[in-house]
Amino acid sequence: MSVQLNLDVNEMVHIVQKGETLSSIAKIYKTTYQKLAETNEIAEPYTILEKQGIKVPIPRYTVKKGDTLSSIAKIYGTTYQKLAEYNKISTPYSLKIGQVLNLIQVFDAILQFVDTEEFPMSFTDYILHLENDIEVVGTTDDTGLSQRITTSMEVGIIKFDFLIEEAIIAMEDLI
Repeated sequence: MSVQLNLDVNEMVHIVQKGETLSSIAKIYKTTYQKLAETNEIAEPYTILEKQGIKVPIPRYTVKKGDTLSSIAKIYGTTYQKLAEYNKISTPYSLKIGQVLNLIQVFDAILQFVDTEEFPMSFTDYILHLENDIEVVGTTDDTGLSQRITTSMEVGIIKFDFLIEEAIIAMEDLI
């Protein structure tokens, strides 16, 4: 069963692990199981399968004046070391007001699509086929870059397809 997801910048793909439920996943991402069910078009009895990909909000925090990694970690029940790791922050763990921090470990990538002459494929619709029958739909930007693909665990890209409609007009030589 293939799952096709169209993610926005504040969403990611959560790969369902053995024993997880929509409720347990909702707690991780600070949302409700009802909202996850609605977002992913999962009807009652809200059955999800191991290794299934579901769209979830990325839990983030915007740094305010006086915040430290330790104070933020305490609020969210984690450690400053984990927050530093999740956000690639090294000692002395300096933060800037307005900086956006991931509150959980995420894995992400941005791909650049170019044609055979190495020119960027701007504003091109695509489908990325990831492991576990997960498909992510997106559109490249003006430089041929994909949207950020963010997942809860490392997932390989198997292949990609472009969604290009080409009108081919056969012209007859009437001379």
